Amino acid sequence: MSVKNELGVEVTLKKEFPLVKETLERMGIRNAKTRKFFPSCYCVEVEEGKFRVMHFKELFIRDGKESSYDEVDELRRNTILHFLKKWGFVDFDMKIDEIMMKKIDVLNYNDKHLFDICHKYVFKKI
Repeated sequence: MSVKNELGVEVTLKKEFPLVKETLERMGIRNAKTRKFFPSCYCVEVEEGKFRVMHFKELFIRDGKESSYDEVDELRRNTILHFLKKWGFVDFDMKIDEIMMKKIDVLNYNDKHLFDICHKYVFKKI
């Protein structure tokens, strides 16, 4: 198995992809002073009908770029996955033993317009 196939966590979507994508855009780190919000994870279709949730630093690794992905980033990704599963957006087989209750912000859908969403990973247009 290649490194690219080991990045992130394979998920089964329980909701439509655009809804999962938009929800992930509101899960990450908020800077209340500057009104900026930084999404932590993305849902990526790796093959037809197969999806993985990846931390943005895992996407850098996938693209062959330098990355400082570490245990805290993995814990943040797993915490986000925990909530996506709890809310019925995705399902996955991985067991999550620990979640991070602090350092994860979830913007209310109605408040999203109050923040500048700053993506640290930008997908290439094909």
